[in-house]
Formats: sequence, C-alpha cells, structure tokens
Amino acid sequence: MSEKCRVTKENGQMKTVVEPVEFNCIVKSLQGEIGSSLWLSMIGLCESPELIMKLTEVFEWEIDFLTEPRKGDRFRVMFEEYHKDGGFVRYGNILVAEYSSDNGTHQAVLYHPPYGRKGHFDPSGKSVRKTFLKSPLSYRRISSRFSYSRLHPIFKRYRPHLGVDYAAPRGTPVVASGDGVISYAGWKKGFGKLVEIRHPNGFVTSYGHLSRFARGITRGAAVKQKDLIGYVGSTGCSTGPHLDYRVRADGRFVNPLRMVAPPTDPVRKEYLEDFRKHCDNLLYALDLLTHPPVLAYSALNE
Repeated sequence: MSEKCRVTKENGQMKTVVEPVEFNCIVKSLQGEIGSSLWLSMIGLCESPELIMKLTEVFEWEIDFLTEPRKGDRFRVMFEEYHKDGGFVRYGNILVAEYSSDNGTHQAVLYHPPYGRKGHFDPSGKSVRKTFLKSPLSYRRISSRFSYSRLHPIFKRYRPHLGVDYAAPRGTPVVASGDGVISYAGWKKGFGKLVEIRHPNGFVTSYGHLSRFARGITRGAAVKQKDLIGYVGSTGCSTGPHLDYRVRADGRFVNPLRMVAPPTDPVRKEYLEDFRKHCDNLLYALDLLTHPPVLAYSALNE
C-alpha cells in the first residue's frame, strides 16, 4: 500500500490530507535466452526497463552484465507487479532469480530474516551481496588489464600495471566498490585526481584519473558501497578518459577481474531451516511458472 497527498482549501485555509492508495500485487515470471545482451533479450518482455535494472542489481556482485553475458545464457525470474484500476503501475520485489551460463548457475532468493533487513541469498543461505562490486562504474570497455609488464602508452616502456582501466565517457559517475573510509582524496602524481578507500579486513581500493570528486569526499569521510565518490576524467598521465581501478589486499595488489570478493553475512544458523523451506517453495514456484509440468500437459491431450 502507498499513500497520496491531497490538498484542499477550506474557509480560506489550505488543508493537506494523506490518503492510502491500494494496489493489486500480482506475482509473475518470465524467462529468456541471451542473444546479444540481457537488455535486448528482456526489453520486449517487460512493462518497463525497471525490471531489467532490478535483475541486474540482484546479481551485480556476481555478474558483470556489461562484459560477461554470452549468447545462449539463460535467465528466469519471478517478481511482484503492482496494478491499479487494471493498469500496470510499477514492479515490486524480485522474489527469485536464476542466471545460467557455461560458467554455472547463479540463483538468488529473497528472504526477510526475523533479525534484520530482507535480502537475496543463494540456496545455501549465503548472501549474494558481496563486500565489493564487480566494477565501480558503467563503462564502455576495458582498455587495459592487470599486468606485471605492460607497454605504457605515454612513456613507451614496459612497467607493471597493477589495476584495470575502464574506458568511459568523461563525467561518468564512479562509486565506492565497498564500505570503508576515505584515506586519500587529491592529486597523486601520474594518477591525477585520485580517491583511496580503506575497507575492513585489510582491503584498499583506489580510483585514479578522476575529473573531479563528489561532494563530501575528503580524507576521513565514511562511505558505503555504491556511494558516489567522483567522475571519470583524464587527469594525470592519461591518453583519454578512463578510470584506473586498483585493489590491494594486505598490502599486495590483486587483479580486480579475478578477485573473489567475500560475501556479506549469511542467514544465521538458527534460521537456516526456515530459510531452506522458504527457498524450496520459491524455487518450486519458479519451476511451475516457467516450466509447466509435462505430465499435466499430456493428460489434457489424452
């Protein structure tokens, strides 16, 4: 249920009345196969692109939908859809989602534990939300990968490139890939304008060549995952607009594209049995909605 605000005038006085607005919630499902991208495969099946964004947000810690989807990958999703007066209004929660590729199958089930906020978990009870995003921006392509010996485009010498360069238009928003505290925000030699964030468990991420910093990004400021920290630029030693993204774990640089980020808190042990029943019910419902039983179909035709 939502609310609407109605303003009326009585005896020369303006009066505001908040009234409840009731919607009909319908559970629906859809499935499909990737042709060239998830967007193009889903856009014709949705009432609005909002559902595509919701699905990518469920798996954004496990799948980089800009680069990883391949032709033939399959997806299934069961979701809430709100209607009023017989017409579509908006999408609600994604109740269960599944994405299958040659690399395996990802499943996520929405669960609201009694002790905290609702979230999506895999069938074992692990949170699909990770401590770090797959990438901290929407980019066009990877222009340079992690390497211990790369020919520098400006200095023309082979030297380590211990990060990933994401090519993107100037001004593209850059977000914090995980919770942490800003340890540096300023000019840093060839990196130009750079933000460095210290995270729990010995992780440090850095974001270089920014055009400018977001408001409030100063040393000592706390940030949450997906908080805006700056914008793509080409400051410092750079041949074009891109983000130089680097990750250190206990002082050692690691490849962000191969790093397996630890998940956030799983379902507590005392609630695992309840979760598994809930998970089984939703996965069964997804199967029923996307794969009608063959025996029932055959019986109708005998």
